[in-house]
Amino acid sequence: MPASGGPRKPLHLDGREQPIEVRAAGPTLAVAVGARRMQFPLARLSRILVRGRVRWDSDALSLCLGQQIPVVFLDSRARPIGAALALLAQPSTVGELLADFVERPDWRACYENWLRNERFRVLFRWRRERAAVGAPLAGAEWREAVRAHVYVPDFYAPGSAAGECYALALEMLSRAGVHAQYRSFDGTVLPLAADLGRLLDLRVSLQVGTLGRHFDRHDQLTARAFQEHAEEHEAFLVMLLGRLRARLGNLVEPWP
Repeated sequence: MPASGGPRKPLHLDGREQPIEVRAAGPTLAVAVGARRMQFPLARLSRILVRGRVRWDSDALSLCLGQQIPVVFLDSRARPIGAALALLAQPSTVGELLADFVERPDWRACYENWLRNERFRVLFRWRRERAAVGAPLAGAEWREAVRAHVYVPDFYAPGSAAGECYALALEMLSRAGVHAQYRSFDGTVLPLAADLGRLLDLRVSLQVGTLGRHFDRHDQLTARAFQEHAEEHEAFLVMLLGRLRARLGNLVEPWP
């Protein structure tokens, strides 16, 4: 990877077939896969997705966090199980609104209403896209999609890009000065990054017809296709955060 020029891109470290070692080397990550040696300038990395046997030097991990690069860990099915994130130096306005929002006794009901509305938006767009290409949804199919993805609690069935979506949501929130999650007054959590990632995953899965499907060759089939539409996916997440900011502004700022 060249040291300068071009947009930042994600780095995928898949140690399922062969162990990987990651060390710090100045402003780069030195990655060893068997006899192969590679260097990745941090200035070119947006986020890192880790799967399988990947051994990290603590200096390498600290280097990534110092550059605000989230490191996301995936399970054997390429679904997110956790992440290493840098501390936010200064929360943004929307971050402050979220911190105030979860102090409200009705925050969960308000937030779940917002999520349901956003899931319906995703489905409605998918319905229009299907009609535009001459493959309209039958009435029963549309009603079942709305029932399953809007109104059924814990509807989420991860698609093949679940890890990619979560990682991009973490990166976007970090750049926006927003935490991945917020703990409320009663000790429960608003999992913002996970929920934004799930909304994006639903959108992507409906578009490509892979909802709930799993690909063993995730690195070749999913990551490349996801990156080809990275700008579109990021714009969707920014739009979601903007709509949430507007909703919070109406709920939080008038609150005494």
